[in-house]
Amino acid sequence: MLLHPILQLLALEVVEDLVRGGLADVQDGFALQVWCALLYSGVASFLSWRVGRPLIALNAERYAREADLRFALVRVNEDIEGITVSGGEAGEKQLLDRVFESVSEVTRRTVSAVTRLTWVTSGYGWFTLVAPILVASPSYLTGEMTFGQLMVAVGAFNQVQTCLRWFVDNFSILADWRATRRRVASFQRALVTMDGLGRSVDHINLEETQGHAIRIDNLSIAATDSSIKLSEAHVELVPGERTLIVGEHGAAGTFLLNAIIGIWPWGRGRITRPPRQAMMFLPARAYVPPGTLRGALAYPRAAADYPDAAVARALADVGLEHLQPLLDTTDRWDRRLSESEKQSLAFARVCLQRPQWLVVNGAFDAFDPVSRARIEALFAGPLSEVGLVDIGQDCGQDGFFKRKLRLITDPNGPTFRPVEHCVSASA
Repeated sequence: MLLHPILQLLALEVVEDLVRGGLADVQDGFALQVWCALLYSGVASFLSWRVGRPLIALNAERYAREADLRFALVRVNEDIEGITVSGGEAGEKQLLDRVFESVSEVTRRTVSAVTRLTWVTSGYGWFTLVAPILVASPSYLTGEMTFGQLMVAVGAFNQVQTCLRWFVDNFSILADWRATRRRVASFQRALVTMDGLGRSVDHINLEETQGHAIRIDNLSIAATDSSIKLSEAHVELVPGERTLIVGEHGAAGTFLLNAIIGIWPWGRGRITRPPRQAMMFLPARAYVPPGTLRGALAYPRAAADYPDAAVARALADVGLEHLQPLLDTTDRWDRRLSESEKQSLAFARVCLQRPQWLVVNGAFDAFDPVSRARIEALFAGPLSEVGLVDIGQDCGQDGFFKRKLRLITDPNGPTFRPVEHCVSASA
């Protein structure tokens, strides 16, 4: 009840002081406060930038460490069966603890940096209440400025600093935005660098033709520590032919498979093959996409492209007829099926889609003798017209492969180290 009359008396006193003091003194006080507000906001902005600048790197590091933790948790979840069977829970827990500790450590540093920045921003806000009064108090105490003029000068100070405090109030948000931008920019630089690698080193001439044969001439694949070649300089494979390519180690076969696909272009020589749509490639570890079993069988095409009879026949050809009632069931089939069943499902996909060529990298090696004999029998029956290239081990198959080649490691051939090329490209 008493507050309202008091405010009225203060307002009347301000008006009387303005009339009695004149506008000239008010303008002088206003100008002084404006310049003080500019200096005050500039100093506060500089302190906010200086104290809060480490937040940019800390936020970027925190995002990276959190991504590592998520990846580690997903990896353990995916391989939980193997970890449990092997009794490796203690070791995996230590690995997760180390990753989690890295997240905790960078989070503690981030909290400390935010606390220091908060001291600056909060102190700036609280000191704003008294700063204009401290600036104008000498003139008021000496009688050069009336109370009304003091209030006008304080108002001028507050108006100016309110317009200029946006940077101080939002620096933590700006630091987080800058950290996110830095991570995105690093991904973009990596992509640009990878695009430049194909232009800076020799690459294999991969040519798609409308012919039916696969021809390889003077191929030399630039691996990371040596060069990989075929035992014959000129190779021509025709449809219906079954060829075994034996490598000295598993990585050599992977390099050859990727070179034929076109995703490892570094090296020399020429590969001529039919269009990608006429070929299928099976890696050593079969891929089963999420969704229904019918969709996994038709992958990468649509499940509606194949009638039920063709799907059932493909499953029966590879010994998976017991899965026919589950064709439209959505499940994690990559977890539910065994490795042998996943490879059999991949060959059922081949039976369903009937490509012109099939290139596999160790897929036969995952089968037991009975399952392997069943798959090999398909190439004497429904898949007799499909050309087969198996990059795998020489198990002494009697008469199945009509041709045998070898991969040779050449230490004097071209090599390619992506890390070194990335460093030189970024430099």
